[in-house]
Amino acid sequence: TKFCVAAIDSYCDTVYYGNSTGSLSYCRTCAVGYYYDSPTATCPACISKIANCSMCLSATTCTSCATGYYVSGGKCAACNISNCGACSSQTICDQCLSGYYWNTSANQTLCSPCMAGCNYCSNPSACFQCGDGYYQIDTTCYKCPDGCSACKGTSATAVNCTACAPKYIINNSTASCESCYL
Repeated sequence: TKFCVAAIDSYCDTVYYGNSTGSLSYCRTCAVGYYYDSPTATCPACISKIANCSMCLSATTCTSCATGYYVSGGKCAACNISNCGACSSQTICDQCLSGYYWNTSANQTLCSPCMAGCNYCSNPSACFQCGDGYYQIDTTCYKCPDGCSACKGTSATAVNCTACAPKYIINNSTASCESCYL
């Protein structure tokens, strides 16, 4: 008869079997990031056997790698594409870093910069989210006026400051930021 008993190892999932006293209990499945080692009935960390491995099936087969690496032949290979946060091969970036987009035009396969002030874009002229100190109209980012740390605008010239940089104070009547040292 099999009985469920307490965990042997803190990285084992809750499936353990043994006799009624628990003396024959052992780990059968492991938590994410660990693999089941049959000879020792323990759960070693994937990264302890395969460098930069975050999920594995065994001590020799990685299924998911840390950021900046990809699975290649059961191991983790470095993603050598500049400004790439996650890649699936040596030549394909799955996610560029903030401020960059995957450029496949003109036979290029690289992460190219977005327009100034843009965090996420699909090409150099189509921004989806502007960064701090910028405001967005359609797919273009515009820099907030000097002294503004955040602003809203309806055009390139109609801009209202909503927060000021240090040593500036908001002028509510003009919706602009003025230096504290006039």
